[in-house]
Amino acid sequence: MKKIILVLVAFLAMFGVAFSTLDAMATDEEACKYATGDDKSLICADSSTSQDTLKAKIKNALNTAYFWTGIIAVIVIIIGGFRYSTSMGDPGKLKSAKDTILYAVIGLVIVLLAFAITNFILNAVAGTN
Repeated sequence: MKKIILVLVAFLAMFGVAFSTLDAMATDEEACKYATGDDKSLICADSSTSQDTLKAKIKNALNTAYFWTGIIAVIVIIIGGFRYSTSMGDPGKLKSAKDTILYAVIGLVIVLLAFAITNFILNAVAGTN
């Protein structure tokens, strides 16, 4: 039960961080809206349509989620390696440590594939405009 709660808390924290970066992007739009004169040309030099901004927000949120998921997977691999090295030949502990490493590596591969697929799709959609 404690592991499930820990995983849920980590998952919620990861997505909280991912979506907290969306507000930072909105401040650029607000600054562009209220800027005048020379400031406007500097601040709004890279302004985009709302659809492009939405794509950027989605891409930013997904990349942040993939980043944190990758970090968690690497930490779990390290924990599995530590458990493997401290198992002292106990078959049950060895199997548990090997499973931990295997599942973390599978999770890392899935995250890398998801990153590649979503970035490919978002770039393909952005190219059709």
